Amino acid sequence: MRRVLLMVMAGLLLSVPVQAQDVIPTSYQIRFYLEGGASPSLTFDFAKAAMVCDLPVTAPQSGRLRVTDPERPGRDCEWVDPGTGPILAAPVGVSYTARLAGLANAADGYGPESTGVPFRRAAFPAAPANFRLRP
Repeated sequence: MRRVLLMVMAGLLLSVPVQAQDVIPTSYQIRFYLEGGASPSLTFDFAKAAMVCDLPVTAPQSGRLRVTDPERPGRDCEWVDPGTGPILAAPVGVSYTARLAGLANAADGYGPESTGVPFRRAAFPAAPANFRLRP
């Protein structure tokens, strides 16, 4: 009887699906696709360490990228474009679809891309028409 009970318990344990642990990226790549494009026209890599995490969920401000914090559900991580990155280097007025992919280790490569979000860098405001300069 004891042997049968052990075999049944072992069978139950083996039949439970193993859940893969979530892999937390160590770096990210943001990819900008021209509308309808099959491959990215701009890419930029940045380390997860360059992000500030455990932030409340809000909409991103200009020049900033927001993603769900992989370590704290219900919170965000934010990356600020240093001024030389893709957000501020993208041409003005061009429409893109932006996607993000995470990298946990170089051997496995990047994981699947995120859902695409529309991105269009706004034009700079025009100079005032009444601008004058006196020596």
